[in-house]
Amino acid sequence: MPCLRATRMCRVPIMQGRTRRVGVAVVMAAVAALGSACSSTPNAVGPCHHVVAYPSDGGYIAAFDWDNRVHAYGEEVPFTACLSSASTAFTEGPPGVIIDPTEQPLEPNTLNVVTFTVTVTEGSAGQIWVRLEYSNGDLLSRPPGPVITPSGDGWRFTLPDRSGYPLSAFYEPDQHLAAAPTYEDSSILKWLLAQ
Repeated sequence: MPCLRATRMCRVPIMQGRTRRVGVAVVMAAVAALGSACSSTPNAVGPCHHVVAYPSDGGYIAAFDWDNRVHAYGEEVPFTACLSSASTAFTEGPPGVIIDPTEQPLEPNTLNVVTFTVTVTEGSAGQIWVRLEYSNGDLLSRPPGPVITPSGDGWRFTLPDRSGYPLSAFYEPDQHLAAAPTYEDSSILKWLLAQ
């Protein structure tokens, strides 16, 4: 009720017509700018510009980088991963997509920047996954990497499908995933399995 009293006490002229529309647009732009500035998840981690998982209270980092060009089938194309908290990263691709190497050792508890080479045969498409494992072989997580998407006479990397996660798991302004399930966090895993 204090806000209602303060509103009554202030003699603010009522905005009408075009002035009101402009005022509403300015307020909405200011709210959007403030909201995007409040995100605790960076837009990039090291050289990786596609942040998939970033720890807000512990957890791990998974971010990727790739170019936006259309590539010829059979061309070797680099794809970079910035990863933490695991001992080994294994890549998994769709049939007809060759990823070299398929396994990269990681230094636990530090940001690792590793590069994979992707070669796509004609007619191949689908999701690349990166499986993160501890030194004992237990699974930490399996964050989604880029998607191989046909484009013209070749293919390109595109963003992964995020429909398996609730919208609240993504940060503004670019809707990157802020939290991904780990197999140690049973509440997130239970939600994922219920989908």
